[in-house]
Amino acid sequence: MGRNGMGSKLSEYVKKNYPDTKLDMSTVFMEKTLDMCSPHGMMAMINIPVWMSKSSFEQLRLIILNRHTLINMLHFGRGVFGSDFGTTAFVINKSLINDYASVFRQLYDQIGNVDSLKQKEKWFFENKGHFIVQGGKKQGPEKERAYCQANEGVHGV
Repeated sequence: MGRNGMGSKLSEYVKKNYPDTKLDMSTVFMEKTLDMCSPHGMMAMINIPVWMSKSSFEQLRLIILNRHTLINMLHFGRGVFGSDFGTTAFVINKSLINDYASVFRQLYDQIGNVDSLKQKEKWFFENKGHFIVQGGKKQGPEKERAYCQANEGVHGV
């Protein structure tokens, strides 16, 4: 639920308590679940990928990359829940583990396409879109971190 769907009480509460994630309840839940974890605990979630690329969630991405460890992620694109906004599933460790090799899977060909579950399952077992990011370090400007695959463009996180 985005900011427009929140009532005034919820909107004020979220603004006050979750300034880095206040624009969408999905990102507020990400921040809250990480806060609830024990020091070396893990959080897993199926979510919409709004936080991965929108500039308004840059601070959340930096917090995840600089304070926590993204263990793995499946970026499904659209089609998991029908004609949806896209889906991503991920595990984040509350601790920062230096030089951890995160595993990512990109299970779509083109952003915006709605692919069938059968097609995504086929791509998964064909090992499509499988790559590893060592320690969250990528080339480019310090604040821009991304996962990418050769010749397929750059995507969020």
